Amino acid sequence: MLEKFTLIANCTEEKKELLASELQGIGATNISLMYKAVLCETDERGFYNIHLHTRLASRIMTVVKECSGSSSEIIYNQSQKIPWPEWLDPSKTISVEGIQADKDKATQLSNNEIAKRVRQGLNRAFEKRQLDPPTVDIKEPHIKIVGWVRNQRCMISIDSSGMALHKRGYKLPGHPAPIKETLAAAILKAVHYSGERALFDPMCGSGTLVIEGAMIAINKTSQIHRKKDQFAFEHLKIF
Repeated sequence: MLEKFTLIANCTEEKKELLASELQGIGATNISLMYKAVLCETDERGFYNIHLHTRLASRIMTVVKECSGSSSEIIYNQSQKIPWPEWLDPSKTISVEGIQADKDKATQLSNNEIAKRVRQGLNRAFEKRQLDPPTVDIKEPHIKIVGWVRNQRCMISIDSSGMALHKRGYKLPGHPAPIKETLAAAILKAVHYSGERALFDPMCGSGTLVIEGAMIAINKTSQIHRKKDQFAFEHLKIF
């Protein structure tokens, strides 16, 4: 197992300061704010605790490489240097997504080009060890890999959370306008709700605010209802 992990916790732009505070409370270090995300570091115990306990993050990305994103050739060369066979089991399926967040269109690579070059580098890393690379499954992959480019820097990450973290597992489908569990938890954190006082929910909806409040009050882990294999990190070789 790795001694140190670099994580990107995704959220809406309005929630990132609340999320940074939450991550610090869970044990993350070297925290910095990004666009719609919080970057942090943690150890092995913190890696699992953040996935299990975060109430505000929508996804957790585990960074495997940060490099220049100024050209597709550089992204390919850097991707093949990642020890992918130590992360990925060839029997598991993957998908690769590219996200171009640069504002300067003159230097932009397309999302497809970023994804293609990361995937080609990944395949080459397996070929150099005379191993078959994982099969691509666009619809329901075990592992999703993301190449994210901003300000001509590329972060190549593994989505280690899997199913979106707002899906706690306690809701039944059918409500016409549900509030996301992560937003309800953010509202409660913004007003410093700790469970020591009564909580009144005037929204007349599906009860997400009071359920999240109850979980906070009894210190119940936000992801405790997840079933086996719903965390993507369970499919990684480091698990």
